[in-house]
Formats: sequence, structure tokens, C-alpha cells
Amino acid sequence: ENQLIYEFEQNNLIEPPKLGTSSSNPDLNCGQHEEEMMIPLSTIFGRILGMEGISDKLLLQSFDSGGSAEVDTLDLKYAESVFTVDQLADSFFIVLCGSVGICRADPQEEHQRRSIIHSRTPGQSEAPFTNVVSYLSVGGIFGFVDFAIQRRRSFNAVCLRDGTVVAKISRSMLERLSNDDKVLHQIIERVLMQASLMELANIDVS
Repeated sequence: ENQLIYEFEQNNLIEPPKLGTSSSNPDLNCGQHEEEMMIPLSTIFGRILGMEGISDKLLLQSFDSGGSAEVDTLDLKYAESVFTVDQLADSFFIVLCGSVGICRADPQEEHQRRSIIHSRTPGQSEAPFTNVVSYLSVGGIFGFVDFAIQRRRSFNAVCLRDGTVVAKISRSMLERLSNDDKVLHQIIERVLMQASLMELANIDVS
């Protein structure tokens, strides 16, 4: 089953991903060491949208480092927050390397997070969080629902692995592309549409 993304609204617990797989999108075919490598955004977009031709790849490389539409990236450490509940949702994120957890809103979360950090053993790079409801690895898109409907964050996102890298696509970047390069803007809109469709497909209506 093609599951592009898990968000908090699913309300379903899932198992942590095995190394080399993507719980957010198995079709990305994450290899044995791919979670430890940074996969270019152009590669992830190409797989999501089926844009695998030579001209498509050249176009998508505009989003990579040095490209005309280069996106910001965040280099994260274990237990570092990507965003927290009630922050303004002015961007959405895509995992390029490592693992991110989606966490329920919990008033004790900060205390739990600090406890996990302080109890961490030397060299430990990944460990469970008690309130994680979804695990995202390479190709996982998150934070787009709140972003799309322009509401404040409804859940927390935290780094679960040292060396995690996420791409950050902001509203201001989309506005700039809308004026400067409508083709690239439409690509991101298609990615968001695909993510939204898969989110709807994953909702349990029983």
C-alpha cells in the first residue's frame, strides 16, 4: 500500500521503520544505507511525481543545493524539535536523511524529552519517544496539513536520529516561485496535492 505520509490526524499508532525502509512512502525504495545518506530533494520529488526522464531530472534539480529554487534545510540532532504545538505553520518539511517523529500534544512532553536526552547512553543515535504516533524516514512529508489550511501547529515534530536533515519549504518561497517560476511552483503544488490525497486515503472512516 502506497502510504506517502503519516500525520497526526491519522490517529493510528504504527511501528518504527526498519533501517532501509520508509514508513512514510515505501515506494521510495529506501536502500540499506539510504537513511544515513542525504537524498536530494529532486530525487524525492521525482519518485513522488513519477518524473524520471532526463529533462524532468534537470528541472527538479532546481530545488537542490545551488539551484535556482534551492530550499532551506535543517540539520538536526537527536531529540531536537522541528516545530511544536501552536507555532505558526508557515512551512512544511520533507525528510532527506534520518528520521523524524510526529508526537501527540502532551503537556509533559518537554519533561519527557529532557529525560530522554539526559538518560541517553554515549553513541546512542535513535530511541523511542513515549508519545510518538508516527515515524517518518526518507521521503516523509509532514506539517503540510496545518500549512495548507493556515492554522497553528496541531502536533509536535522531533528528530529521532542524529544527523537527520529535513528540507523546509516556506510560504514565502512558494509566493516567490509563484511570481518568478510558475513551473516550479506547480511542481510543489502537485507534491502537496499528492500528499493530501494519500493522507485522505489513510484516514480510517470505519
